[in-house]
Amino acid sequence: MLVARSMHPDWLSNAYLVADQEGGTAVYVDSGAPVEPLREAVERWRVEPAFILRTHAHGDHVEHEGELGLPVRTDSLVAGGLRVEAIATPGHSDDMVA
Repeated sequence: MLVARSMHPDWLSNAYLVADQEGGTAVYVDSGAPVEPLREAVERWRVEPAFILRTHAHGDHVEHEGELGLPVRTDSLVAGGLRVEAIATPGHSDDMVA
């Protein structure tokens, strides 16, 4: 598994790219941080992003969803060799998943 992280310097929110392997499939986790470092990881690893997994809908976590142009998921998913189980964890927000 490959993981790249980006953090917004003002909001301190994170966004991730998680890939099953080089040349494989990837998933973005949130999109509130600068996405350019994650796009660079896409190119470096030669992966195909399939979805954005949204942990919750606050602006500092969804800012670049439209720019990435991928389906947004908030549920469990399988993408290539990745299996993600989304667990409802309301508290910080009613729609929060971990």
